[in-house]
Amino acid sequence: MQITQIYLLNQRQNIILNDVGYITEHRPVYEKNLQVYKGIDNALQFRLYNADQKAVDISELTPYFVAYDENKSIVIEKIGTILQTNDSTVFRNKGLFSVNLSEYDLQNLDNQYITYSIYFKNTENQNVLTYTNSHFGGVNYIKLNDAIYPDPLISKSATVFTPNLDLGDPITEWISESIYADPEQNNNDALNTVVVYTNSYTGNVVVQGTLENQITEFTNWVDLETIEFAGDETTPVYKNFNGVFTYFRFTTNADPKNTIEKILIRN
Repeated sequence: MQITQIYLLNQRQNIILNDVGYITEHRPVYEKNLQVYKGIDNALQFRLYNADQKAVDISELTPYFVAYDENKSIVIEKIGTILQTNDSTVFRNKGLFSVNLSEYDLQNLDNQYITYSIYFKNTENQNVLTYTNSHFGGVNYIKLNDAIYPDPLISKSATVFTPNLDLGDPITEWISESIYADPEQNNNDALNTVVVYTNSYTGNVVVQGTLENQITEFTNWVDLETIEFAGDETTPVYKNFNGVFTYFRFTTNADPKNTIEKILIRN
């Protein structure tokens, strides 16, 4: 039997207050970088110490977390949550606070080393600087990557519809361009999502698929889903369906010009 141990741990970093009577005995050569992953929420913890390595009461301080990308632009700015509690004269988790980096905070950032710093505001709304080590280093680094939860695939779009002249006049069908369905990335239960953006469109949108490897005028298409529109829709309409196909396309039974903005599909 192969056994793999995994750990549920708190990522915790110590920071130092620029306090009076500064003592220089504690001088770490390296401070650890934090690891943050895209696609999930990342809870980070920090504890504030003075230069004598004693935890500091932060009950009257408000912690702020600021992160910068490689272009020195602010990408994340959050207020921390104080975890310290006071019970009479007893402190629990003295100096401890947390910062939650949600998946939405990170979703538009590329894999990189992010610079971050932490400061506090006191009761007089003054900024109080902190350091990551006794060498007065004011910034540290977070390694951001998507190794655990890769980003979802980019949606593909259909925006061009061509009248089907083979059905004669008047025109009763409009056909979109064909979209490659990436069948090699899906299993037999592949979930596909279609979202239709309309502007007072009245009629049907039919999702079609094919298993053929090339698109020609003789390609056989099969109807997969039909979405009906009354013309009063105010939000995009979506449809989920399962199945592995080589290509998708969309047909309409009413002129989509100026009434169907786009159709997105993700598989």
